[in-house]
Amino acid sequence: MSRRTPSPFPSPLLPSEVEYVERLLALYVSMPHTPSRPRKRDRLFAARLSLQGVPFTVVRQGLLLASLRRLCRVPSAPPLDPIRTLLYFEGAIVEALSQPADDAYLRYLEATLRKMHPSSTVAPTKSGPGLGARYVQLPLPL
Repeated sequence: MSRRTPSPFPSPLLPSEVEYVERLLALYVSMPHTPSRPRKRDRLFAARLSLQGVPFTVVRQGLLLASLRRLCRVPSAPPLDPIRTLLYFEGAIVEALSQPADDAYLRYLEATLRKMHPSSTVAPTKSGPGLGARYVQLPLPL
């Protein structure tokens, strides 16, 4: 008797939501000090963000801000452990929801990240279908 593994997503995703999840996971693994591959719980969190209607640009802002804050720490401070999960960025994403940035500021954050961490593979901001604002439930209960 074989057991079927349940889907890792809270509910079936639309093609635009699958694109959102894949783009978010690609962004996550491109950030400094993150794993080279996302885990199942990262995929679940990304799907939850998509289903809750959190705009991709807001999530991108949260990841950029949190990554830059890690890189801008005082050099004499003890080193931080590597980031192990996308959930690490949850607080910065919630913060970005309350203060969304414009495209110019996102480009500035991206350029600063590339300057501070040249091996970062963060691509410039792009927008696409299904990746903008839809609806957002606040506060973000995850």
